[in-house]
This record gives sequence, C-alpha cells and structure tokens, in this order.
Amino acid sequence: MKAKVGNNNHEEDGQQLEEGWVLCEKCSIKLKEKNLALHMEKVHDSKPSSAGSEPKNFVPLLVVIGLIVLLIGAGVYYGITSNNGPDDNGIDVPDSDWLDVYSPKFRASIYDDDWWTVSPQQSPSSGKQVAHPSWITERIKNGPILVLAHSEGCAPCIQQQEDVVTIKGIYGSDMQFLDLLSGSDARATEAFGSYDPNGSPNYIPLTILFTLIKDNSGNVRIAWHSHEGATGGEWLTNYVKDAIYYHHENVSGWS
Repeated sequence: MKAKVGNNNHEEDGQQLEEGWVLCEKCSIKLKEKNLALHMEKVHDSKPSSAGSEPKNFVPLLVVIGLIVLLIGAGVYYGITSNNGPDDNGIDVPDSDWLDVYSPKFRASIYDDDWWTVSPQQSPSSGKQVAHPSWITERIKNGPILVLAHSEGCAPCIQQQEDVVTIKGIYGSDMQFLDLLSGSDARATEAFGSYDPNGSPNYIPLTILFTLIKDNSGNVRIAWHSHEGATGGEWLTNYVKDAIYYHHENVSGWS
C-alpha cells in the first residue's frame, strides 16, 4: 500500500493513522512522517514517491510579496506627490499646502538680505523712499511680482532666465512675472534706476521681487529685494516663497 506523503491522516488496513504517521511505501512499516525520507534512504536506498503529495501552500509567501510590492508602490507615489526637495539648482518643489505652515526667511529692514521698503543699507540712497513706477503699483494688488531685467547672450543672464522659467513653472499661479530686455524695454532702465541695490554702475541681470509688508507703524507698504547677477535657484526659491507669504498675509490691508 502506498502512503500519501504530506497528508495529516493516512489509512492502515482500513484504519486511519494518527496524525503525523505514515506507512513506508516499500515495506509498509509505520513511521513518523518526519523520519520517512531518512528511512527510505538508509533501508531502501531510494527516496519517497512524490505521487499523491499535496502541493505546498504558497499563499503566505504570495501575501508577503504582495505587501512588499504595495509598500514600494506607496513609497514611489509619495515621493512623486509630496515635497521632493530641492532640484539640482536648489529650486524647491513644495507640497500643495506649503503656505499653511510656512515661516518667512526674511523680515523688513534696510539690511542686505531683508525686504526693503526704503533704499537698503548698501545703496548710495540708503534710507530714502523709492518712487515706484506705475507698472509696479498697478500690478502689486494682484499678487507678488518677479522682475528680470537682462540682455541677450550674457552667460549670467541665460542662467538666471533658466532658473526663473523653472520657478515660474512651480509658482506661476501665485506670482506675476515681468521679463524686461535691457536696451529695448524702457522699464528695464527704470528698474535699474530705482532698484539696483548698489547703485551705478549697473550689472545684468537684475532680479527684483516685490511683495506687501507691514512697516513698524502697521501700515502695508510695497517691499522689494533685488540682486545683480545670477542668484542660483535656492535664492530665488526663498524670496519667491517669502513674497507669496507676505502678499497673502497683507493684501487685505493694501489700498
């Protein structure tokens, strides 16, 4: 009589074997199932027949594999839809709700890195009021503004244009962008006259960001920050996010 290897119960002359016991298919001796292979090898110089064996249960393994695949997929999805961090140029790609938890990097003052409501400390006109042109005052109520005054062909101008285009692709719905070509757009000359942080001589490109900030008296005023030359993506990201934040907080008080 052949024994069915792998069953929990086996028959012996019409009687059911206890769980864990089998009959040797060669000599019909009753053995512990775990000892069958060794018995077949030592006594009969053979291996147990696989006929009649039940297939192994691979369901637990498949479940584990499925869970691993799901976890990897979730990680990839989270990486795509969440904050991916700075790219190679230092330009940050934020979460959609970044503004709800954002803290500004800079405050209003006359110092180098801060937002200016008068000419900054390094300017020859330090502390003096600036006469903002109409193409700024008429637009500022609609959102913060990024102005790029540049010429064609200079290496820093090309780099800055590329970074501004990237920033526009990320924050374009919250920012206004003005591209001013020096030599052909009169506004570029006005921009250098009013917002060059170091005064003349002027160097291109000139990048200027505008927002709305409360002064020490609580009045909402136009604030700006500017830089000559290529800034790098991290600089742009910091000031763009600050500009959006401050405008969002103060636009209701602007008239």
